[in-house]
Amino acid sequence: MALLKEILQKSFHQKKEPLTLEGKEVYEYTRVSTKAQLENNSSIENQQAVLRAFVLKNNLKVTASFGHTNESAKDDFARPEFMKLITKVRSEKKKPFAIIVFKISRFSRTGGNAISLVNELVNNLGVHIVESCSGKSTITPRGKNEIFSQLLTANNENLERQEIIIPFMKVFLEKGGRFGTAPGGYDHYGPRVKNPKFLKAKQEFIINKEGRLLQKAFKWKISGHYSDAQIIEKLSAYGLDIRPQKISKMWRNPFYCGWSVHKLLDEPIKRSWETLISEETIRS
Repeated sequence: MALLKEILQKSFHQKKEPLTLEGKEVYEYTRVSTKAQLENNSSIENQQAVLRAFVLKNNLKVTASFGHTNESAKDDFARPEFMKLITKVRSEKKKPFAIIVFKISRFSRTGGNAISLVNELVNNLGVHIVESCSGKSTITPRGKNEIFSQLLTANNENLERQEIIIPFMKVFLEKGGRFGTAPGGYDHYGPRVKNPKFLKAKQEFIINKEGRLLQKAFKWKISGHYSDAQIIEKLSAYGLDIRPQKISKMWRNPFYCGWSVHKLLDEPIKRSWETLISEETIRS
């Protein structure tokens, strides 16, 4: 009995080794919300830079990488790259120790649904979530609560955006505004442009030198005498190189004939900027 008591006492007082990230195998996931963010800034590159620094600091081994593209945060299971990540985690016999993200909001903004998913990953599969920009993780109970809190915060931000920001965005569009840059062939002036020489109090779109060449391209297309390949060749002779995919997309862009189209608008709205091709010319 004395020996048993001694063994039990030693077991009771023995400290558990704290879980650590050091040297573990992990998956990584990055994303931006919109295609414009993906094309017009370096958000993905910035996320990857922070992730890589965190991986090096903690001597981690990235065994799979997901995302690197634009995926909406409205529905987790409607995101193809996100679903590839979750499916792999669920199906692999050898699980990663953790999924590394730049910020928790990049993982999910669905609030309660995201918390259920994280609970499944941590409690059922033994896979943790780690925020590389702060080092917060689900490894400790307190860290897990902090992750849950951030998931709820991200969801609240989405709700506020839907209730407050989106109506203002819709009014801006209805009054003639445009989000993002103008398509090729136009210089974009306004109060929030990156290039100082295009700063103006009011948003405005002006046809530039490239646009005048694209006007010719539209006339050649409408004439029916030239194929896209021939038009590309003719533009190249003027010093403008354009890819077949871009010119094919250009023919279908309503901006060039003066129409504004956006998912927040109930219907297309006719605008006043100078067009590259008129509707009358298209119909004739």
